[in-house]
Amino acid sequence: MGKTQKLLTVCLWALLVVAMVGIVATRATRSQPEHDLAAPDVAQPLDGAMTAAAQQHDAGKPTALFPAPSFKLVDQTGGSFGSDDLHGRVWIADFIFTHCAGPCPMMTAKMGDVQKALTSPDVKLVSFSVDPDRDTPPVLKEYAQRFGSDDARWKFLTGSKQQMTEVAQGMKVAAKDDPDGGVTHSTLFLLVDRNGDVVRLYHNEDEAEMKRLPADAEELASKPAEPRR
Repeated sequence: MGKTQKLLTVCLWALLVVAMVGIVATRATRSQPEHDLAAPDVAQPLDGAMTAAAQQHDAGKPTALFPAPSFKLVDQTGGSFGSDDLHGRVWIADFIFTHCAGPCPMMTAKMGDVQKALTSPDVKLVSFSVDPDRDTPPVLKEYAQRFGSDDARWKFLTGSKQQMTEVAQGMKVAAKDDPDGGVTHSTLFLLVDRNGDVVRLYHNEDEAEMKRLPADAEELASKPAEPRR
């Protein structure tokens, strides 16, 4: 084999190696988990809970992810309201604050759509404030009225900063104060069954999931609580 032919052979092998490395790198990038690519300002729940929730959506059968925490807070009317008032009920929760210039107005509007779609009186809606220092009952009342809330069905809850932090932690979502005075928090909706267990998570940005939410809640409300194992 001449020098020229040897040189061409070496070049061809070098090009083949570079191409193979490029293919491997491309596949590695495509296989990166979707939740690692999520926007940093959206707090995610535990990975296990998220995975289980996705599997449940595929299977169509709700299974307890984790128990919702106990709490005793204040609603938009100034009255006391807590987990005991939700005992034996199906309820839907989200986390918002009234001064939010980001996703909160859209989330609250979507919760309003859920309220309109519900027929069962056994399904309740709960919006927890992650900015309780500013979200006093009168402020929450005005905000609730802006979105057409039914005070008997939809509760906007506030309390001390510690209380609201504990609720967020108990629901396995994050709420973190920002330097600019805002709050980075979860944009998920959580469905809780009659046993007080969170059984499904819904992405606010997913229109199909949000349309399914009231139907899932009504289906749970049509059944009695199941005995705990």
